[in-house]
Amino acid sequence: MFLFSCYTGLRYSDVSTLLKSELRYDKKGIVIERKTQKTETDVVLPLYILFNGKAQRIAERYIKEHEDINTLFPSRVLPIVNKHLLSIERFLHLPFHLTFHVARHTCASQLAELADNPFVIMQILGHGTIHTSMRYIHRSHRTSEKKLAEVDWSDAGDIEYPTNEETLSIYDGIVEACNAKQLSPDLTNMAVGAAMSNYLMAGEIKNWISGLKKTDYTMEAWGKRLEMLVG
Repeated sequence: MFLFSCYTGLRYSDVSTLLKSELRYDKKGIVIERKTQKTETDVVLPLYILFNGKAQRIAERYIKEHEDINTLFPSRVLPIVNKHLLSIERFLHLPFHLTFHVARHTCASQLAELADNPFVIMQILGHGTIHTSMRYIHRSHRTSEKKLAEVDWSDAGDIEYPTNEETLSIYDGIVEACNAKQLSPDLTNMAVGAAMSNYLMAGEIKNWISGLKKTDYTMEAWGKRLEMLVG
């Protein structure tokens, strides 16, 4: 269960109650579709993609070994689970306190380093706002190294990067534009995520939203338009 959470970012409350009926099979593999218990956020997790399918292999094992129960994992109470994790912590002499919630933070930190996109983190972990997801991007030392390695330093003197205050201003401006158009939270979050992934196009995204004549958009059409804007 702990490893499954490391690969999916699901909280203990969601992992321990995950029903087999919430796992569907498409042509590529297993996908989880459920509403998280804590925030009631809809999450869609393609297990066959996440961390090279490690979560899917765990799921397939438990589906096969526990055919007589409706949940993916047998019932385990959190205090007992954390007690076992404490034993592992002591055995390995870990420099931090190992609890089940560490698994969720592990997933977010790994996504910050690998995907380098706060919107992806927000979608996978079901965060309520982009602010929470941005914290993992800012904490990622490897992500910073990766970004620096890709910089063309020959033009560094001509580039002005936004400060944290300016970044939040970008976020607030797009949220304000979306609220004015009475757009859904999902569409708003997608717009903010696109702006954070390419801040140079944030103004263009805001102007596009402000000029919209309709308020009823599908997620697919919205996503394609944002993808075109951010390049």
